Amino acid sequence: EYTYDLVRRAVSGRTVDYVKIDDNVAGVSVVNFAMSTAEEFRDLLSELDTQGITKIILDLRNNPGGYLQSAVDIAKMIVPKGVIVKTMYRQSENNETFYSDLENPKYEFL
Repeated sequence: EYTYDLVRRAVSGRTVDYVKIDDNVAGVSVVNFAMSTAEEFRDLLSELDTQGITKIILDLRNNPGGYLQSAVDIAKMIVPKGVIVKTMYRQSENNETFYSDLENPKYEFL
């Protein structure tokens, strides 16, 4: 028989990671879209800039989803100007369209 004292607290972990594949290519993995994911992604892009990365392989495999706004915020950093996603509900007044204003995308996605 064992006795444990447990403390309940929020669990946090990184939701974005990368591996440098070549001099200018990185593989970026997003494991889920949490509240902090867009900020992590922005920080990662800054880090990749310092390493001369110009091409990204974005890996969303096994990503269960998460916060739509987080996914939209990431898309706004990399998707050229235009529609990102449209949500459609039974009550049409709840429908939304999200747009990117990015004029010149910085990265090429493979």
